[in-house]
Amino acid sequence: MTEDELKKELKKISGYDKMIKNLNLELQYIEDGIFSKSVLTNSKVKTSLSNRTENKVVDTLGMKDNILDQIQDLITERNKIVEYISMVDDPEERLILHSWYVLGKSWGEISDQFEISQSKIFNKKRRAIKSICERLNNIG
Repeated sequence: MTEDELKKELKKISGYDKMIKNLNLELQYIEDGIFSKSVLTNSKVKTSLSNRTENKVVDTLGMKDNILDQIQDLITERNKIVEYISMVDDPEERLILHSWYVLGKSWGEISDQFEISQSKIFNKKRRAIKSICERLNNIG
């Protein structure tokens, strides 16, 4: 894997996080809408040959299961990519990659955290990317 390919993979983490967050919001919306509040009226109720409420709950549960499966798939893919970061031996370089790609911190925030210049942060990030690529290419 080249350094550019690895960077593209690592950048996917934030996209996965956004997709997972959106699916969780959708799931929450579905869960809130499963049981609607009953409204009492004076009108007579007709009996129905089909049970629409039961069908609606079954459909909703099916949608919920589908979303949960999508979330699980995204988490699995995300975790595979995050594993690349754990391949870095140097703990400071590993934390820099984690802060940048997983936590989404800016260069300024990372340099403040480590109390070193942004250029040194960038160089450490570049070294970490290079070491991951070397390990991946030696494995494969």
